[in-house]
Parts: sequence; C-alpha cells; structure tokens
Amino acid sequence: MKNQLTYNEIIRNFLTNKYQNILFDNDGVLINSNFLKEKNISIVVNKYSDKSTTADFVKYFVRYNGIPREKKIKNFFSEQISEKILTDYNELNLKTLYSAELIEGVEKLLELLSDQHNSLHVLSGGDENEVKGILKHKQILNYFKQVKGGPNTKAENLKSMNLNGKCLFFGDSIVDYNLAIDHAMDFIFVFGYTSFKEWELFFRNKKHISCIKNYTELNTLMS
Repeated sequence: MKNQLTYNEIIRNFLTNKYQNILFDNDGVLINSNFLKEKNISIVVNKYSDKSTTADFVKYFVRYNGIPREKKIKNFFSEQISEKILTDYNELNLKTLYSAELIEGVEKLLELLSDQHNSLHVLSGGDENEVKGILKHKQILNYFKQVKGGPNTKAENLKSMNLNGKCLFFGDSIVDYNLAIDHAMDFIFVFGYTSFKEWELFFRNKKHISCIKNYTELNTLMS
C-alpha cells in the first residue's frame, strides 16, 4: 500500500486537478438518504421478525453501509424471508427516496468539476437502477461517466470500471474507507449525513484522512 497523503496534500491535489478520476458514494455523499433508508429497512424487517432481531439487524445493516442490501439481508435471514424483505424494501425505497435532498453544495461541486473535465463516477452499495433513477430525478446523472451499484459489491464494480490514473473517493462509511485504502485511492470522508455514529473515534488517530461536513468549503476554495 502506498503512503497515505496528509489532509493538506489531498486538498491541494483536489484543488489543482491532480485526480484523473473522482468517485462518489451515493447515500450520504450525493443524496441525504441514509436515515430514510434506515427507517425503511426497520419498517420492513419488523413485519417479518421480532423487535429484538429487527434492532440487531438494523444495527448491522447500518454498520455496513456500502455492502449491497442483498448480501446483508441474506446473511441474517432465510432465503424465503430474505426475498420478501428485499422486495418490500425495494418498493418502499421507490416510494420515498425521491424526496431525499441533495447533499449541501454537491450540485455546485459537480458543476465545477465538470468544467475542469474530471472523470466523475458513482460507486454505490445501493441498487444500481435505484441509484440511477434517483440521480436522474435530481438532474445530476449526466455529470457521471459511470454509475455502479448493487447487487455487485463495490470492490467488484471498481475492478470492472478499469480506471486509469490517480483516484479520489468521497465516502461516508467504513466500507468506503477500507475500499479506498485497499485500492490506493485517496479518500475524503463526508460526515454531515453519515449514519456511522462512531466516525470521530474511528478517524481520530488517522491523521491522513480528510473529513468534511459537506461541499460548501470546497466550492469556496475552487471558485
């Protein structure tokens, strides 16, 4: 693994357009949807399980945001129950997620990066068609060269993207951080809308990680 860059080095590279590819997670990074999805999965699982199991599963589900829902559900429930939960969860998401707001400053950031001719991509653990539909509804889909999501894992999708050059990844979960480290990508953690409640403790001694609440400061620096 390469040496991690300092916060200032990552920001300097970002501002001087040193990244050939910039990748974004979706939930909590482009769209403020983490807590809505947490509510949705809790409602659905509660129909098929007791309160204690529901609470344990939702905690697990949120802890590993970034892993496709199919894998998380099937790790916890039988095949028959998993299919019912997945169907109901997908349907509830389609009814609710389109109302989720964009992360503050993200539309301006995408516009600025597009003007610089960066290659922008989405690498999400959410259902790929669901993600594309929401980004299209929010009128930001056209900014991205590729949009990849479940049921494949992020690692599988990243491999299939065949990216060349220096990469920066905006994420908001442990899964995102580990993926960036494992694939020598620079990483910016977006904490303003994350469901990873222990993020401050987790990143406390990781001095080479950039943490931002939203994109307003980056937009100011770039303008």
